Amino acid sequence: MSLSNLVTLTHSYEASLDKKLVLKAIMDIVTSNEAADTHQDLAQVADSDAQALIDAFQHIIQDIPLVEVLMKTRILDAMTRLAPKCAVPSALLIEVDEIDPGIFYQAPSVDVYKGEKAGRLLCLKAYRAHERFTSANVIEMTCREATIMFNLHHPNILHFEGLCKQDIEFPPGGTKLYLASLFYEHGTVCEYLKANPDAERLPLLRDVLHGVEYLHDNLIAHGDIKGDNILIKPSGRACIADFGLARVLSNLDPAPGSTVLTGTLEWQAPEILEAQLNDNTILPTAASDIYTGHPPFANLWKALDHTVRGWKVMEEVALHDQRPAKPLDSDDAFQRFGLTNQIWNLAEACWAREVGLRPSATQLLGSPPFN
Repeated sequence: MSLSNLVTLTHSYEASLDKKLVLKAIMDIVTSNEAADTHQDLAQVADSDAQALIDAFQHIIQDIPLVEVLMKTRILDAMTRLAPKCAVPSALLIEVDEIDPGIFYQAPSVDVYKGEKAGRLLCLKAYRAHERFTSANVIEMTCREATIMFNLHHPNILHFEGLCKQDIEFPPGGTKLYLASLFYEHGTVCEYLKANPDAERLPLLRDVLHGVEYLHDNLIAHGDIKGDNILIKPSGRACIADFGLARVLSNLDPAPGSTVLTGTLEWQAPEILEAQLNDNTILPTAASDIYTGHPPFANLWKALDHTVRGWKVMEEVALHDQRPAKPLDSDDAFQRFGLTNQIWNLAEACWAREVGLRPSATQLLGSPPFN
């Protein structure tokens, strides 16, 4: 069935007397074995059709019980392909009572603000365009991240409040998009452990593994797991945040022309670093600095300028098969922070060059000391 038939079905949804029957017909098209062409064609739909489509897809996920993981993944893949159209499920749009104009935190492509809604303090993340990251990239990244996060529900995944749109004066008629989540005073796991150096680290690592297990069970690759993307809740539990580089592993080809970035180099898998050295594009696959208090390859962080540090890490890992150095037995990592040879051996297993040799999050959770 062609894309035009899919669009026609979608527009018939609201007026239909049997909405579930319409949703089932839409689901059959999007999740069939012949769905690849339909998914690729979604880039060509009109903006008005894109919104109707993504709302119908969201209804399938929410209203049809017991949708199999692979089918749900195909639907979520279709939804993320509508991100360049600035399409997100209508149900995730929210309004906030107040946005502090001062930037709370800034990264190369992101500004983070504080906001408030119904007396709750919010963290508002907004992508920022620059020379190598256009306004179109901002729209696509924001809408894709919002759509993915809206469909993740787990205690070790950051709860997503919704997407807030704010009119701005420049450019005229422009809109700023904010990804909203609760603001956690403890901050990242790195900030938390710096302020609470004697906090037990093993439960935090176990929390992260449970979050990763949930993502991989639902065929989502985060793409940038690191200490700065792990937040600490008021309860002291850890949750995974920042899904800007997350990908739906639907086994379909990526959308043509889609924004494909990789995460922070020092934390990336060897095959991703090797691809970047060869100037290839590679998607993250489903394949800790919390014990040492330092990032991977800390010796390079101290010795090299930040402009060349990432390239040196790529060379060390991809070309020379190097891995982070094990702390000395006399270091705080072992003596104070709870690192053991057992935990280090598991970390080294996760750094195996061969993807198939790396343990899954489920396997790690079933191994001492996590089980």
